[in-house]
Amino acid sequence: MKRRKKRQQQQQQQQQLQHQQQLQQQQQVEQRQQLQQQQPHQQQQLQQQHHYHHHHHHHHKQQQQQQQQEQQQQQEQEQQQQQQQQQEQQQEVIAAAAAAASVGKHTNDPTARSKPSSHS
Repeated sequence: MKRRKKRQQQQQQQQQLQHQQQLQQQQQVEQRQQLQQQQPHQQQQLQQQHHYHHHHHHHHKQQQQQQQQEQQQQQEQEQQQQQQQQQEQQQEVIAAAAAAASVGKHTNDPTARSKPSSHS
C-alpha cells in the first residue's frame, strides 16, 4: 500500500516538471512573435527614409537597410542561444529533482509515511 502511494507522488512530480517545460516553450514562442513584429516595423522605417532621400545617397541607403537586417538576424541568433541555455539549465534541474526523488524512495522519508493513506 505504502509503495503505491510513493509511486503516485513521483508521478505528480514528473507532471509538474512537464508543465514547467510547456510554460517555457510558450514563452519562447511569444519571444519569437515579438521579434517578427519588430522586424517589419524597422524595415518600413528604412524604406521611408529611402524614398525620402531618393535623389542623393541612393546606394548608401540600401547598404544601411542591409546592415540593419543583418543586425536583426544576429539578435535572433543570440536569443536562440539564450533559449538553448535556459533549456539546458532546466534539464539539470529536472535531473536533480529526479535524483532527489529516487533518494527519497530509498530513505523512508517521514513526510510520505505520516500522510494518512486513502487505502487503509
